[in-house]
Amino acid sequence: MRPPDLALTIAENATLGVVMMDARQKCTYLNAAAEQMFGVSLEEVLARDEPLHDIIHHTRPDGRHFPMAECAIDRALPERARMQGTEVFVRPDGTFYPVAYTASPILEDGKPVGTIIEVRDLSVEQRAEEELERVEERYRFLAENIPAHVWTADAQGKLDFVSDRTAAYFGVEAAQLLLDGWLSVIHPDDVPRTVEVWTRSLTTGAPYEIEFRLRRGDGAYRWHLGRAAAQRGPDGEIVKWFGSNADIEDR
Repeated sequence: MRPPDLALTIAENATLGVVMMDARQKCTYLNAAAEQMFGVSLEEVLARDEPLHDIIHHTRPDGRHFPMAECAIDRALPERARMQGTEVFVRPDGTFYPVAYTASPILEDGKPVGTIIEVRDLSVEQRAEEELERVEERYRFLAENIPAHVWTADAQGKLDFVSDRTAAYFGVEAAQLLLDGWLSVIHPDDVPRTVEVWTRSLTTGAPYEIEFRLRRGDGAYRWHLGRAAAQRGPDGEIVKWFGSNADIEDR
């Protein structure tokens, strides 16, 4: 079972892995993307003459055998149902890789004759997510260990992150500070000027800088230098503000 000529041309140029299996769950077709992803050619798969599951999905990441009867991909045909989800395949060299799949039964005159599977390698996305988590972890570590109070706000100016260290300085929970915003700890006499300067920065994208008094957790107001800069996206639009408040009372 192979795709018709037009479908074959499309499949061979697809970036997704495209696989076809017969009624015995044996592979009859792999496109180029699937061959590269699986680390095995169509010729090699055909020569082995065994269910595709036993070639690319036979072992769990913890080393245990993965029975074909427990595989949702191989249940698509007998259950006549489309199956979607994520799994972990294994290459001939023993390396594991995460994939997203859609397995659909192929019916002829109502009779199940095969399965077509679309597979997407999630390795790149997974690595990107892991790197993002590492960056965020480093950022949070930095935010919690520098003297200044670190914060971020969205493009509209709504506070969306403050370090726990900052919240502790003001004697409130971080979640409460995010909800109430800086206005809850700014000296009443400094509020109008602060709002004016912050609004101007939000409108123009210019760096934000102001000296104002903030109420410490013990109730004492201390002078701070507040600064923030806008992070812009590829099109130049503001996507986030990164700021800090430094205690300058002693100065």
